[in-house]
Amino acid sequence: MMNPQLIKIGKIKDAHSLKGDLYLIIFSKDLSWQQSLSEGYLGTDFGDAQKYSIKKMNPHKDGFILGLEGLVDRNQAEAMIGKVFFVEEKALESEPEDTIFLREILKFEVFDQNGNFAGIIQGFSSNGAQDLLIINNDGKTFEMPFVAPLIQKIDHPAKKIFLIIPEGIQDL
Repeated sequence: MMNPQLIKIGKIKDAHSLKGDLYLIIFSKDLSWQQSLSEGYLGTDFGDAQKYSIKKMNPHKDGFILGLEGLVDRNQAEAMIGKVFFVEEKALESEPEDTIFLREILKFEVFDQNGNFAGIIQGFSSNGAQDLLIINNDGKTFEMPFVAPLIQKIDHPAKKIFLIIPEGIQDL
């Protein structure tokens, strides 16, 4: 059987309670994927990650209190401190009409409101208030706010995104 593609989403910060629960810090502020999650993987990297069924996943501070099948006491939980929490890539794919996950548009071609090629999405950033697209056009990069009023269309099959690009933003 082929190994699933795993995405790193957080890290175990501490044990929580005597029943084997874990305090999981999440790397992203978007937690919308969490409700449909039934399993995850723990390990130091992709190669040694072990699969666990999730008993509970309750919001807590900057992450979750995570209960996993097979972890039943504090000693087992403490042995997991520092391990990375992974989920299968398919858990982070949006349904049509849902909010998309940024990683879904990585490497999409970007076009402005006039249909002119503006570059390719090479990464993401944040200014605290909003997500930013890092767009590369022939070696020159610029950051573009990824907010609803500036999004005209996302064409998933063609891997293209059409944005209203404010004048001068490409020169910053």
